[in-house]
Amino acid sequence: MKTRRSDRLQEALDNAPEAGEPSVVIRSAIVESVSHQPRVQRVAPDWLRLISSEPELAATAPLAYRPWIDTLSPYIAHRLPDAPAAICRALATAYQAAAFAALIEWADAGACGDCADAVDEMLRWMDIHAPVTIPNDRLVPRTSPPTPGVSR
Repeated sequence: MKTRRSDRLQEALDNAPEAGEPSVVIRSAIVESVSHQPRVQRVAPDWLRLISSEPELAATAPLAYRPWIDTLSPYIAHRLPDAPAAICRALATAYQAAAFAALIEWADAGACGDCADAVDEMLRWMDIHAPVTIPNDRLVPRTSPPTPGVSR
């Protein structure tokens, strides 16, 4: 089930440049997808406070944000073709959580300025990069057979 949020995100991702650091491109697309309608900006603070303060509503968040995560995850996979699908989904989930945290913080601070600016500021803390290979890391498979008598 698509939502307006996920449709706006999909449109922003479709218009995102192919070149550039994935974190920057993804952050820019997410910020672009935040609603800039004055009506939404007016009611958003009260709605965000309600969602975050009511346990029954907060419990529905994973289902409510699934279309958004389902939209972002394949895009991350496209930008990071060697990344496992599970990490792409985890990264999309982290982006959703960080964006939502930024919106809650914006609302709790009095909703001054554009909420998209708060999302932009929060997402600047996130940086996607390929894993670092550590010498003698046991989790990295060897390319040559082990030497007899030497344990890994």
